[in-house]
Amino acid sequence: MKFLKIFEKKGPGGFDYDQWITAAEIELATKQAALTDAFNLGQWTSWNADLAAGKIFFSDESGVRVVGEVQIVGSRGSKDWLWAWANKGLPAAFVQDSALAKAFGDEHGIEELSQASVTAADLEPVGWRLTAAVVRLSDAIGAYSAPTGTGALLLAIKTLTRV
Repeated sequence: MKFLKIFEKKGPGGFDYDQWITAAEIELATKQAALTDAFNLGQWTSWNADLAAGKIFFSDESGVRVVGEVQIVGSRGSKDWLWAWANKGLPAAFVQDSALAKAFGDEHGIEELSQASVTAADLEPVGWRLTAAVVRLSDAIGAYSAPTGTGALLLAIKTLTRV
């Protein structure tokens, strides 16, 4: 939603990033609601990931109930957001979707998509906004914020299956 035109972020050729990212966030919210309804996303008692295999597992006290394929979008720490494409410690096969954001950012002159890290006072909404961009660019079915000791690992969900 635009209140003042002076806050628009337009890249080369007049691309309106604010409008595009707002649409991406709305799309992600819709996808997240569908995943919550279909797979109880966000309601499982535990999660585990095998990042080398690009897999996530959601479990309850009876065991694994949902398995998914994921791409790593980035990590949110206490001080900054780091794109997965910029993190050399992650498996290259599972950061390809995050690289779509970098290419899109480079093409349209959008710094938060093309720079390796982003700082902000409140990184949680930043991480979700940047993840929404990747979900839109890669046509993922949703996302998951996997809590870590110091923040979260944001994942784009490509598939989910009940087991």
